Amino acid sequence: MNDETPKNRLSVVYREPRALVIAAVVLVLLGTWSIHHVIAVDGYVSTGRAALSVIWALLFLMLAWQLACSYFERPRTVTDEQWDELENLSIAVIMPVYNEDPAIVRQSIESMLAQTRPLQAISVCDDGSDLVDYTELEQWFHQACRDADVSGYWTRTVNRGKRHAQMAAREHVDWCHIYALVDSDSVLDPYATEEAVKPFADPEIMSVAAMVGAANVRQNLFTRVMDLWYVALQFTDRSMLSQFKSVLVNYGALAYYRAEVVDDNVDAYLNETFNRQEMRISDDSLLTLYALLKGKTVQQVTAWAFTYMPTTFQHHKNQQIRWMRGSFIRSIWRFRYLPMNRFAFWGHLLKWCQYALATAGLIGVLATQDLSNHKTVGLLLLIQGGIYYGVMLRYLTIRRSTESTAYQMGTWLLTPLAAIWAGTVLRVWRIYAMFTCVNMRWGTRGKVEVTAEA
Repeated sequence: MNDETPKNRLSVVYREPRALVIAAVVLVLLGTWSIHHVIAVDGYVSTGRAALSVIWALLFLMLAWQLACSYFERPRTVTDEQWDELENLSIAVIMPVYNEDPAIVRQSIESMLAQTRPLQAISVCDDGSDLVDYTELEQWFHQACRDADVSGYWTRTVNRGKRHAQMAAREHVDWCHIYALVDSDSVLDPYATEEAVKPFADPEIMSVAAMVGAANVRQNLFTRVMDLWYVALQFTDRSMLSQFKSVLVNYGALAYYRAEVVDDNVDAYLNETFNRQEMRISDDSLLTLYALLKGKTVQQVTAWAFTYMPTTFQHHKNQQIRWMRGSFIRSIWRFRYLPMNRFAFWGHLLKWCQYALATAGLIGVLATQDLSNHKTVGLLLLIQGGIYYGVMLRYLTIRRSTESTAYQMGTWLLTPLAAIWAGTVLRVWRIYAMFTCVNMRWGTRGKVEVTAEA
């Protein structure tokens, strides 16, 4: 990565040396906290609450192991000989568009044409947008692609959903070796492709997940807190899985796949059903599952994209419930199809065990603790806050071109807000999504939801 990225471009520098220092601090704190847990187990046993102490001890051990794995994640690098081979790969962007602000779509395409590792093709499919006219944008797109010596394709189809739009776009670029699947509101870091292509030097790697942050992080407090939460999730859950080359979900904002992963599964991808209904959600996780069944999946912490986060409560709720429904359905598929001799299966099982234990622990606290005692509540919040601050600490290993260090530190200090939101609202929504997973309604894009001007 280059520290001299123009300031008017969205870009991230990943500071690995700082990550090492932070990892050491966190591991020391975890070791100290483990002593406390040993003492706490004895205390709970003597007071007849052994089950609750065991639950929290198990959760702590899981978290400690997960953080130990994730904090020592390193970006994948290549030799000069490997890079020469990678330069021979042709890479195409596949982007579906539906009722997106034309200014955001243009910003996205401009970021693709500015990649330091040039793309060979960009294929856009307008999935029957009925609120936006892309005529002028399409004309600009073709001229911009010609000027950049990139093959550009713009297709319009009747509205059939994101998957059909993606595959319609794919038909124009099926001669390429790598597909970069991009959402229409994604803005790519100039070095995204250059960094993301490096793991493909390993022939067993089938997909590479890019890191995703909020393009509109400064819009309001809501987008700022959600950016912190999403980035931290990628730096913990997905980093741990990436260490074992078993990433379970590539975010739709930007992910790279070997062409055969998509080409060999077009029919299954377009015709997936659940409860006798067409699946119109969880497309990104399905493609990642296909990649896992063919080989290995990783993330590259030096490849970044920026997406426009929801700016209103209702938009955020619709998005989260849709994601959670898809996640629950995809979990069934993973248990069914992932082989038990792969870490991906056991990593997935571990996450469900963590969720079940955390829910049981929360219920146990509510049932056994005197929440009218301010000291008890204060201690519980202090413990929870300390854990989340440790989990979120890796957020400080990145530096955005558009943010000062002070602003970034201020975002990290908002960790309690993210923790409270995740532990209350998101937890309730997840339970609701599980029980209503048969609802395949898309839930968004009845209007142009986010604009570049805002």
